[in-house]
Amino acid sequence: FMHQAERYSHLCMQRGQRDPDRYYQAAFYLLSTSQPVYNRAERFVDREGISFTAIKNNMKGMTMREKQIIRISENLFKGGGACMVTPADLAYLGQPLLDDVVNAIYIAAGQATVQVSELGNGTLDLEIDMSKYHRFHRECIAMEHFAASVMASAQEDGLEVG
Repeated sequence: FMHQAERYSHLCMQRGQRDPDRYYQAAFYLLSTSQPVYNRAERFVDREGISFTAIKNNMKGMTMREKQIIRISENLFKGGGACMVTPADLAYLGQPLLDDVVNAIYIAAGQATVQVSELGNGTLDLEIDMSKYHRFHRECIAMEHFAASVMASAQEDGLEVG
C-alpha cells in the first residue's frame, strides 16, 4: 500500500518528470487519489505520456466513482472536450473525492500546484499550493472594489451608468 504522495511521485518518475506541467499534475493528482485507480493507471504512464485509451479499456471491475475519476483526469489533461461526467455526477462523488476533483480543476487551470516534500522520517507528503489562486482571488476583489468606486464616482458626477 502506498500513500497518495508516493503514488503521485511514482507517476512523475515513470513519466521522467520531477516537475510536470499543470495538465500532468492534474492528471497525476487524480490518478493517485486511490490505490485502485493508481493500480489501473500506473502501467499506462511512461515517458511518452498517459494512455487514457488503454486505462479506459481496462476499467472492468472498477466502481463508478473510480471510472469517473479517470474520465475527469483525462478531460483535465486534454484541456477540455466531451466528458461523460456530469455536474450531478460530481455532486454525488462525495468527500474526499469531490475535493480532489476541485483541487485538480484548480491545478489544471494554473491556479494551484502539487507540492511533494520529504518528511524527516523518509516518507513523502503531498500538499496543494493554493497561493496563485488566493492571489488571483484578492486581485479580483480589488478590481470589483475599484469598479464599484468608479461607478459611484461617475453617478455622483451625474453621469448615467448602466
